[in-house]
Amino acid sequence: MTLSVCGADGYFAPNDLGVNNVNAVFAVAGDDGSVTVHLGAWDADVPNRIPLPEGWNLLIRLYQPRLDELSTWQVPAVEPADA
Repeated sequence: MTLSVCGADGYFAPNDLGVNNVNAVFAVAGDDGSVTVHLGAWDADVPNRIPLPEGWNLLIRLYQPRLDELSTWQVPAVEPADA
Protein backbone atom coordinates (compact mmCIF):
# COMPACT_ATOMS: atom_id res chain seq x y z
CA MET A 1 0.00 0.00 0.00
CA THR A 2 1.13 3.53 -0.73
CA LEU A 3 -0.33 6.67 0.81
CA SER A 4 0.36 9.76 -1.32
CA VAL A 5 -0.45 13.44 -0.93
CA CYS A 6 -0.99 15.69 -3.96
CA GLY A 7 -1.72 19.36 -4.33
CA ALA A 8 -5.03 20.83 -5.47
CA ASP A 9 -4.03 20.22 -9.10
CA GLY A 10 -3.68 16.46 -8.49
CA TYR A 11 0.12 16.42 -8.87
CA PHE A 12 2.87 15.98 -6.28
CA ALA A 13 3.81 19.35 -4.82
CA PRO A 14 7.43 20.22 -3.99
CA ASN A 15 8.22 20.52 -0.28
CA ASP A 16 11.24 20.92 2.01
CA LEU A 17 11.38 17.19 2.79
CA GLY A 18 11.02 15.99 -0.80
CA VAL A 19 8.44 13.49 0.49
CA ASN A 20 5.02 13.00 -1.09
CA ASN A 21 4.24 9.43 -0.09
CA VAL A 22 4.84 6.67 2.44
CA ASN A 23 4.88 3.04 1.35
CA ALA A 24 5.75 -0.41 2.63
CA VAL A 25 9.31 -0.16 1.30
CA PHE A 26 10.47 2.68 3.56
CA ALA A 27 7.74 3.21 6.18
CA VAL A 28 8.86 3.03 9.80
CA ALA A 29 6.58 0.57 11.63
CA GLY A 30 5.65 0.79 15.31
CA ASP A 31 6.31 -1.93 17.88
CA ASP A 32 3.02 -3.63 16.93
CA GLY A 33 3.84 -3.60 13.21
CA SER A 34 1.36 -0.85 12.36
CA VAL A 35 2.35 2.26 10.40
CA THR A 36 1.18 5.75 11.33
CA VAL A 37 1.55 8.43 8.67
CA HIS A 38 1.82 11.97 10.00
CA LEU A 39 0.27 14.56 7.67
CA GLY A 40 1.21 18.22 7.96
CA ALA A 41 3.84 20.02 10.02
CA TRP A 42 5.64 17.79 12.54
CA ASP A 43 8.92 17.81 14.41
CA ALA A 44 11.90 16.48 12.48
CA ASP A 45 12.15 13.30 14.56
CA VAL A 46 8.62 12.07 13.70
CA PRO A 47 8.78 9.22 11.14
CA ASN A 48 6.48 8.80 8.14
CA ARG A 49 5.61 12.47 7.80
CA ILE A 50 4.28 14.16 4.68
CA PRO A 51 3.91 17.95 4.43
CA LEU A 52 0.49 19.15 3.23
CA PRO A 53 0.33 21.57 0.31
CA GLU A 54 -2.50 24.04 -0.23
CA GLY A 55 -5.69 22.21 -1.29
CA TRP A 56 -4.15 18.78 -0.63
CA ASN A 57 -5.63 15.46 -1.70
CA LEU A 58 -4.98 12.03 -0.22
CA LEU A 59 -4.55 8.96 -2.41
CA ILE A 60 -4.27 5.35 -1.23
CA ARG A 61 -3.06 2.76 -3.72
CA LEU A 62 -3.23 -0.99 -3.15
CA TYR A 63 -0.84 -3.19 -5.08
CA GLN A 64 -1.79 -6.83 -5.66
CA PRO A 65 -4.46 -6.92 -2.95
CA ARG A 66 -5.69 -10.33 -1.87
CA LEU A 67 -9.14 -10.56 -3.40
CA ASP A 68 -10.48 -12.63 -0.51
CA GLU A 69 -9.56 -9.79 1.89
CA LEU A 70 -11.00 -6.89 -0.12
CA SER A 71 -14.52 -7.43 1.18
CA THR A 72 -13.35 -6.76 4.76
CA TRP A 73 -10.62 -4.16 4.06
CA GLN A 74 -11.37 -0.66 5.31
CA VAL A 75 -9.78 2.64 4.44
CA PRO A 76 -7.40 3.55 7.27
CA ALA A 77 -8.68 6.21 9.65
CA VAL A 78 -7.52 9.78 9.12
CA GLU A 79 -7.54 11.50 12.49
CA PRO A 80 -6.46 14.96 13.58
CA ALA A 81 -3.36 15.14 15.74
CA ASP A 82 -3.61 16.08 19.38
CA ALA A 83 -3.07 19.81 19.65
